[in-house]
Amino acid sequence: MAVEALGSRSRTTKVAPWNDPTIRGWVFQLVVVGLVAALAWFLVSNTLENLARQKIASGFSYLNREAGFEIGDTMIAYSPANTYARAIFVGLLNTLKVAVIGIFLSTLFGTLIGVGRLSPNWLLSKICEYYVEIFRNVPLLLWLFLFYKLISEAFPGPRQAIAPVTLVDQFGGGSFGVAKATELLVPALPGGANDHFECYKAKDARPKATYTADLAAGVAGFMNQLGCTVKVPAKRLCVQVSTANVTPAPPGGGPGPGRSAGQRFLYYDVSCPKWILPPASIADPFGTGTLTPGVAKSLLVPAS
Repeated sequence: MAVEALGSRSRTTKVAPWNDPTIRGWVFQLVVVGLVAALAWFLVSNTLENLARQKIASGFSYLNREAGFEIGDTMIAYSPANTYARAIFVGLLNTLKVAVIGIFLSTLFGTLIGVGRLSPNWLLSKICEYYVEIFRNVPLLLWLFLFYKLISEAFPGPRQAIAPVTLVDQFGGGSFGVAKATELLVPALPGGANDHFECYKAKDARPKATYTADLAAGVAGFMNQLGCTVKVPAKRLCVQVSTANVTPAPPGGGPGPGRSAGQRFLYYDVSCPKWILPPASIADPFGTGTLTPGVAKSLLVPAS
């Protein structure tokens, strides 16, 4: 009888809702879902408000507009006149193609490297081991940036490639590989306003050499540089160009058509003793300003 009374009392005991694990679990989940929903609402509303303030259209209507850009490698027909939707589809197909090829080649190459590490040949085993240790311990993204930088800086784009040229100056003659243009030399007024020179990165095939020279300044206010060191090979090839269609219009009126004389200069690194020069007021077709000359770093030598 005592056992039955105890069992019936335990069955009829009620647990407070805040002590019920099931109820508390549902309450906590509802609170978390509510907080996530409130955060999502805040982010979406804030984004829409900022887009409206900046007058930026949102949505997917742009997918039906003309893309206006080219894609070099495509698996299906594509032209700049196609829509953004087709451009995205082309990119998706290219991604799948690269992924399939990458999976196949990486599996094959990884298997060969793994087997090579187990080879009884000491040289082959060490080469495979060093390869694994070097590439495994460096993030893939870092390798991608490194290779991209090397390719983009060391090689010109296919549309920028220029055939090697043979030039002769007072330091000798040689063949020059020409890469992309990196600098524009603009003469200061009052003279030679239209004599602009575009400078290309160049690979000079001549052997390294060092010369000492005195540089006599041909412009008032600048001192003669004595005992300068000129380093061969040349770093740039500068050619005379005509500059037009400058947008927006510069304060100085902008450059006009050049004489198109086809004059060429080789651009050498030079090291001169330090001189202190006062600031000078300079005007060119792009405007007027005050410049403080530093140490001479470059020397342009006429070439033919």
